[in-house]
Amino acid sequence: MHPEICSIGPLVVYSYGLMLVVAFFIAVTLSSEEAKKQGINPDFIFNLFFIAFISGIIGARIFYVIENLSYYLKSPLEIVMLSHGGMSWFGGLILGLASGVIYLRFKKEGIYKIFDLVVPFLALAQSLGRVGCF
Repeated sequence: MHPEICSIGPLVVYSYGLMLVVAFFIAVTLSSEEAKKQGINPDFIFNLFFIAFISGIIGARIFYVIENLSYYLKSPLEIVMLSHGGMSWFGGLILGLASGVIYLRFKKEGIYKIFDLVVPFLALAQSLGRVGCF
């Protein structure tokens, strides 16, 4: 396993973070193309993915901190140090999905229609993101 791909000065490129970003852009691009074919605004799809992505990262970290609460009570500054590792898949799923549903309801879009469009690309993104774990 190679968690660090390279360092450019003080900036370190981590394999998991890089693959998350690559997965995000591939899923957004493919979903947007499919949205155009179905008459859905691609900008709407990008906004949905962006909100779910950021919320998912926050949820993954929160859930990980809760799982390891005794450690983080002793070292509270470590909570914001994502570079030290620690995210929980379930937390990302819960908060990312919840924020996506809230956004869809706010925009008055059909949840099932949009989920039918994006879920195949989310599965692809999940598999690409997991490559960064190795």
